[in-house]
Amino acid sequence: MKKLLILCLAIFISACNDNSDNSEPLPGIGYTQAVVVTIDPGYISGAHAVIGQSSSGLLSLNDLSPTGSDVIAAAYGDHYYIIDRSGESISKYAFTNPGEIIWQFTTKNNAADTGSNPHAMVFVNDQKAYILRYGKTTAWIVNPSATQQADFKIGELDLTSYAAVDQDGIPDMDNGIIVNNQLFITLQMLNVFTPTDTAYVAVFDITTDLEIDTGTSTNGLNGIPLQVRNPASDIEYNADTGLIYIQAVGDYFSGYTGGIETLNPVDYATSLLLDDGDTGAAPYGRFTAFTIHSASNAYFVGLQGFDVNYNSINNLYKFNPSTGEVVESSVVALQGISISNIEIDDLGRLWVSDTSNATVHVINTYTDEMIDMVSTNLNPGAIVFAP
Repeated sequence: MKKLLILCLAIFISACNDNSDNSEPLPGIGYTQAVVVTIDPGYISGAHAVIGQSSSGLLSLNDLSPTGSDVIAAAYGDHYYIIDRSGESISKYAFTNPGEIIWQFTTKNNAADTGSNPHAMVFVNDQKAYILRYGKTTAWIVNPSATQQADFKIGELDLTSYAAVDQDGIPDMDNGIIVNNQLFITLQMLNVFTPTDTAYVAVFDITTDLEIDTGTSTNGLNGIPLQVRNPASDIEYNADTGLIYIQAVGDYFSGYTGGIETLNPVDYATSLLLDDGDTGAAPYGRFTAFTIHSASNAYFVGLQGFDVNYNSINNLYKFNPSTGEVVESSVVALQGISISNIEIDDLGRLWVSDTSNATVHVINTYTDEMIDMVSTNLNPGAIVFAP
């Protein structure tokens, strides 16, 4: 059965990149490809899967390029990238040949350097991208089309001004997004993993790679102070509302200082859209992931607690990103399980990484009905799509 699955997916991948008349997508379905990082239940090792749509449903090519367990993914154009945080490296692959490494480059300054901890790769084009290095005070400007390590790094972004006011000297750059030729970088500003300091968003002009003074800080920094703390993983822009949305988890174990905050990319004004509550009243738990479908429809994951094996217990919620109104999702199968990531694809479908069942679910965002599901063998994590 495994050989048949691999063969079917290989045929699917070939068809998606074939210009013949037989490569037309199925009406109303399309050939969306997703890359999902996967992690073993013991958090010792990991790999990734490539999921594609066939006439008979989703097919997944699993256990590609075994690696460590602390990995995420990025995608741009015809390629995807596996970011190994603990291994301090990034590997490039082609969607047409998944699992076959084109190159693997380090994110360390030199062989003796440690702790770069790359957390995201944000693309300007196929010859320029930014690598946000969580454990350092500088982000890298890189050329994704480089063929050797010496040509990969082409510059840096300096974030040492934030390190100077952070208690542990590291600004903890986590994720970013490009809107209106500006790179917005979330800075967690943790004090040894504790969100005691104000979090920021640093803004850079992608044409000059110089930081923009947003005029919103009162302590001499150029960046935008946030009301939420520990902005973790997710930052999205919605063209319909004209706003950037930032998800923050706050403190995982003490108090509630997270939620979802909006940021206007023109005047840099911020507003707390969803508050995770306080110790006495936290109706949704801590916000651990979110994604936006439209100006009136979005989803977030609420952390309710942990089971005896320290696996998270989550519920899936729907919310209106324009008003902040929240309702519990009617997808019963996605309540009270461990959810590591959610994303909306280009067809408006919700993809959910279910680590309780090593399965990715695809949901109709209009009806909340389950469209399909596929096993990833190992537990699914971050999801990215072929642009």
